[in-house]
Amino acid sequence: MVHDIPIVVMRASEYEYYRPPDVPPPQVQLELPTAKGFKNVIDRLKNLSRSVVLSGDMAGSLTLRADTEGVTIQTFFTNLTPRFESLDEDTCASNKCKLKVDAKKMANVLHAYTFLRFHSIIMCMIRDHSLILHVLLEPAAAGTLTFYLPIVPFVEDDEEEDDGAGGVEYMNEN
Repeated sequence: MVHDIPIVVMRASEYEYYRPPDVPPPQVQLELPTAKGFKNVIDRLKNLSRSVVLSGDMAGSLTLRADTEGVTIQTFFTNLTPRFESLDEDTCASNKCKLKVDAKKMANVLHAYTFLRFHSIIMCMIRDHSLILHVLLEPAAAGTLTFYLPIVPFVEDDEEEDDGAGGVEYMNEN
């Protein structure tokens, strides 16, 4: 099989347009589960709501929430691996972050689960800025794909979040 893929050499003056954006350090970095469960949850939530609220902490918990007019659906992921590569473990161990992202954009990014061989996916949550997903390809020499998702502005509720009442799905990843 032969593929004809055109290659265009980029001019030095165009480099700035392709440079990764400058972003502040993340509050929360978690290694996402490699099972298809995470992608499947996002795919189902995008059919219910235009956006998904992600709440994560460096203790290894992640909550996905979709709000509709009649119902709120939450899925909890526990025992995720926190990543401290660019963070001070002593000062960041209790960090929490809540973001709202477009559900369809998130689902499109996670579509990489289907076609790529990867070692892991690292999710970086940056409050009031963005959600970044680093897909560490397998083998390691193949590199990393980085996806930058903009956040959707939202007003946080003053109410306490549900701590696990009926109708809530829990997923444990070991």
